[in-house]
Amino acid sequence: MGGMDGADHEQVTKELARQSGFPAELIAPLAKAVRAVDTERDAQGRKKYCDKLYHTKTCPFCDLRRGAAQYRLGQAVDSWRAGDRDGAVASLGAGLHALQDLIAHGGLVRSVLLHRKRGQWAWLAPVQSALGLRDIDDYETMPAGLKNKVRQETMDYIKRFLEATDGAGGYGISE
Repeated sequence: MGGMDGADHEQVTKELARQSGFPAELIAPLAKAVRAVDTERDAQGRKKYCDKLYHTKTCPFCDLRRGAAQYRLGQAVDSWRAGDRDGAVASLGAGLHALQDLIAHGGLVRSVLLHRKRGQWAWLAPVQSALGLRDIDDYETMPAGLKNKVRQETMDYIKRFLEATDGAGGYGISE
């Protein structure tokens, strides 16, 4: 059972953005934006998780990550149309991260209990290891069907952005 870490998010996003026809000059910033959610740190060096909806199922009755992804897609389109390319790319990356985590990390058990624990949850890591459970961010062990679903939904998400922005046309054209 596997998942995705920041490098996996970045790799999948770069590859599929190229295939979808995303503007070439914005692929690297998009990859940085999709990874930013996993790399931003607080003063103590812990992940910031500015929006916890990206990473875990916070509600036992529903999973809000798809809604977070859709919200971010709308933000990305609105920003693009307003001429804010950087804001559009940042929102698109955040939305992609939420979507990819929803698929790769799954529900409450996988997204919460299978992460290597630190701090108050540190006791859970040795239990997880003793049970032979791999860390959720081990992309290499993710089943092929799950990888395909991550890839398909990522591609669909990028294509929806491109369709809503006329192929993200007008980038780099002098006004």
